[in-house]
Amino acid sequence: MGSPEFAVAPQQLIEVPPGTEATFRGAMLTLRKACLDDTMSVDAVVERVLSATEERSRVVAPQPAPVEEAPAAVEAVVVPVDDGPSMFWLEAATDVGVMFLDPENVVSPVLRVGVGWRIPWVYARANAGLAVSSIAEQRTAVELQGSAGVVPLSWLEAGLVLGHRTGSSSPVEPWLEQTWFFGVESAQCLIEISDDTQLCFQESIYPFGRRLRRAEVNDGQIERVAPVRDSVFRFDLAAALRLDI
Repeated sequence: MGSPEFAVAPQQLIEVPPGTEATFRGAMLTLRKACLDDTMSVDAVVERVLSATEERSRVVAPQPAPVEEAPAAVEAVVVPVDDGPSMFWLEAATDVGVMFLDPENVVSPVLRVGVGWRIPWVYARANAGLAVSSIAEQRTAVELQGSAGVVPLSWLEAGLVLGHRTGSSSPVEPWLEQTWFFGVESAQCLIEISDDTQLCFQESIYPFGRRLRRAEVNDGQIERVAPVRDSVFRFDLAAALRLDI
């Protein structure tokens, strides 16, 4: 398709030197004398030329570059992690111990309270207890124990235990007998009562023990005697309620 052609009267054209800068692009005016029309002005012709040129040279405006959408925000969900049992626990226990003495054996129930500590493979605990006994010299007694050992399974403990027992005929009387004992123990915590409470069963054997007796009870009277030392073998069974702290 050729360039548009429009007629303009000669007297309406003024010759001027070429400009130093381009004022248009892509348009060419060709005036033919035979096509001049007295009714047309230069401004009208230029306006029509520019309009036609714009129509021809119009290009589709470039589409803006797509804007990458920010990724949708991801809501963080905090999932509680089970850290396993606490490092520390409190315990309350009841146990029954049997001491094999000369000339008689002693059955002694004990109520204990204690505290324990553990890491994945090791534990330690300490407790204090009040006991009663089947013999007069240990009718009431106070016991202290400490133990330490390994945790081969999450529910099993095995270790060494050391204890001391002081017995008297009544809580207000001075001590009549003292006993030291050393042995081994194990505990099985198989029953979960709640997330932080367990029921454990414990067994202790004390093959090494010594008793010191400084008095005897005869017919309800305390009689002082020369210190007597003898060996003690002891066996305990216990049930303990543990509370993680």
